[in-house]
Amino acid sequence: MPAFQMLKKTSNFPNRNCKFAQFKNLTMRNILLVAILFISTLSFAQQDELSVVEIKTDIYEISYSQTYQQPLIIDYTVICDATARSYPREGITFKKYPGVKTSSSSDYSDNIWDKGHMAPASTFGCKKEWLETTFSYTNCALQHQTLNRGAWAA
Repeated sequence: MPAFQMLKKTSNFPNRNCKFAQFKNLTMRNILLVAILFISTLSFAQQDELSVVEIKTDIYEISYSQTYQQPLIIDYTVICDATARSYPREGITFKKYPGVKTSSSSDYSDNIWDKGHMAPASTFGCKKEWLETTFSYTNCALQHQTLNRGAWAA
């Protein structure tokens, strides 16, 4: 076979590959699109399954799972100066957030678990209302008493 014909035959081959590559890319895009939609649906389904509520107060924002009765994500900014006067915690009790299914004091009694503040009470102790706001079941998670009363408290 002459060299020219051989080149001509091989030059047609990439064109067929190119069409196949275009079909393959289109198929991969469709698969990727379906995968993204599937993952998005799972994410929303999981959020519904966890019965997540968003709570916003003057000092923090929380994504809270009513299923686990625990905060999932919390966002707060340290406001009080570390040298500022701090109000005493005595007499402040944990309260439920209206309309949200939360844990209760019985979940934390007679075991090794403490109510661990996620937005720390000490961080907001310079203003009595802020300190009281941290004492909510939506702002606490099961925390081993050794951690809560030790390194976490520092």
